[in-house]
Amino acid sequence: MIEDLAEYNPLIISDFACGIDIVTHKASLDNGLETVICLGYGLNQIYPTEHKVHVESVCNQGGILTEFWSNSSFEKSNFLKRNQIFAGEARATLVIESKAKGGSLVTAEHAHH
Repeated sequence: MIEDLAEYNPLIISDFACGIDIVTHKASLDNGLETVICLGYGLNQIYPTEHKVHVESVCNQGGILTEFWSNSSFEKSNFLKRNQIFAGEARATLVIESKAKGGSLVTAEHAHH
């Protein structure tokens, strides 16, 4: 899908989780698109740690965004706050997967308003 969208030069914003999120960032990098990681925690805690190898590439082709102090801990409420950033920064929101009461649907609801 990212390859199909590349001609429109979108800015891809997602978190850094396993699954569709990291796949999206890698595809964005491969297609020369700007990509931004939006974290629900501080910059000193890149999670999952195996994704740290992609940080430099992402920073060269986009960046990392967080509203939390570097030493902020993982707190469930942070992720809903982070999802508001997704919705506020994007001109379009595409939900690929979500649980029935998942954070992605909260993001979609914020984007709708």
